Amino acid sequence: MTLHGEKKIDRALSLWTLKEAYIKGRGLGLSLPLKYISFLFGGQAGVSLRLDPPIGDDPSRWQFGLLDYAAIVWR
Repeated sequence: MTLHGEKKIDRALSLWTLKEAYIKGRGLGLSLPLKYISFLFGGQAGVSLRLDPPIGDDPSRWQFGLLDYAAIVWR
């Protein structure tokens, strides 16, 4: 699926936020190569982590979600 305009920007920010959450959760920071970390959107899980073998972790140990802050009504 190709994203355009604002949706493309939103997806890029979501991916960065998810990758940052994962590397901080691991406690290894940018010593983890980001090119081996990816996320799939949609399906029952909503957001699924995918890791290439060099990362050395089991993605089933992790759960991720995204909040749409623009949709939250502040009172």
